[in-house]
Amino acid sequence: MIFPTINETIEVLGQFVFAITIVSIVGFGFWLAYEPWFKLAKAFGTKLSPPGIFFREQTCKLDRAYLKGYINVGIAEQKLYLSDTSPLNYFVQPLLIDLNAIAIFFT
Repeated sequence: MIFPTINETIEVLGQFVFAITIVSIVGFGFWLAYEPWFKLAKAFGTKLSPPGIFFREQTCKLDRAYLKGYINVGIAEQKLYLSDTSPLNYFVQPLLIDLNAIAIFFT
């Protein structure tokens, strides 16, 4: 039976730690970008299919997140439908927001 040397073990652990670090950084960046979306999903999340007519690949700014070209926008029954088209859209729930719940802020 051949056992790995201590140097081989350290090398494998170093590669593992590097991979975990990269995944953690990317995951934290994703969470920061979509945190406002997740907050809206608690109140306005939906499982409904999108309306028949909507605008694809629009840009949206939510709080500090700038989602360029990743948002589909539609209007159905006095409600605003928003869905994400980014590669990570399996984690992002579509939104159906009542138009009366929208406030516009100018900065």
